[in-house]
Amino acid sequence: GQRQALAGLGGGGCRRVSEDGLMGEHAHGEPHAMPGTGRIKLLPDRAGRCLPHAGCGMPLNPMTTKRSFVLDHGSRRGSRLPLRTLYVLPDPDERDAAASIDILPASRAEMVQELLKNTFIVHLVDKDRIARQFDAAARLASSLDGYRLRYPSGLDHLPTLRDRIVEHAVSRNAQCAS
Repeated sequence: GQRQALAGLGGGGCRRVSEDGLMGEHAHGEPHAMPGTGRIKLLPDRAGRCLPHAGCGMPLNPMTTKRSFVLDHGSRRGSRLPLRTLYVLPDPDERDAAASIDILPASRAEMVQELLKNTFIVHLVDKDRIARQFDAAARLASSLDGYRLRYPSGLDHLPTLRDRIVEHAVSRNAQCAS
């Protein structure tokens, strides 16, 4: 799901900032997305469709057929990038139910929920750590605009989705500049 979307959204002049998890930091009073590892984990057939020059990748472990593929330097960003907008991917059930591609505004509260939901921490028992996670999500959500993506399942929709996201971001930047 998410890695396939990321792989398919590359191209068209778009460079990936992060592959698996988005690491962020606040610098100069605004949030920034930090560059990732330059690798993406995919099933070989998906990589062949989304990353035409990926080669055969490296096996992750004997228990899975997924492989790690190195992204070429032209398709990834090597330095931090100001983070002003965050697009949230739909879950599999939402993709299965979607009939069209839509970009919908998300409230600050929804963005806090999405950020917390996507921290990939299953068991938190340390109260201080829970408080830091919540504070970081609330700070980030209050510092940017969030949008929910809706799109049908299938890799064939990803180029259109990429174009829609780029158009949306360009129109938002034009509105903010005027």
